Amino acid sequence: MLEKQYEIRSAVAADLPVIEKLLIDSDLMAVELAANLERFLVAEQAGIIGVIGSEYAADAVLIRSAAVRSSVRQSGVASGLLGQALEQAKQDGCRTAYLFTNTAAAFFANRGFAVIPRTEVPAALLASPAVTVCCCATAVAMRRELA
Repeated sequence: MLEKQYEIRSAVAADLPVIEKLLIDSDLMAVELAANLERFLVAEQAGIIGVIGSEYAADAVLIRSAAVRSSVRQSGVASGLLGQALEQAKQDGCRTAYLFTNTAAAFFANRGFAVIPRTEVPAALLASPAVTVCCCATAVAMRRELA
């Protein structure tokens, strides 16, 4: 396990090319990044090693674009990023977190998320390009209460 020798910080515009590459290398789509950059976090250790994004709608948050460099997977970086994103959302007044995943349902289930029908995701989050463009119809919808 990677000792917490990495720092989590807010993403800045100069990070966009690295974030895009990390997402693409992780088989994720890099959509609407610049428009939502203020809600992205990066993990850094001699360069960016992980990323996670959030989109807010009323008192809900969509967790999106979570990726970690393959060389540091299984090291706690993803858990650190997720924990900080959820804590920030909670501080900002969000009560419920949602996400869609094709490959990481077990990871998120181990961190308190439960599979739900897509119809239970708020319409404002379903309308996000992160969902409409990036999530195929077979992506698993998940929810976690933050309160």
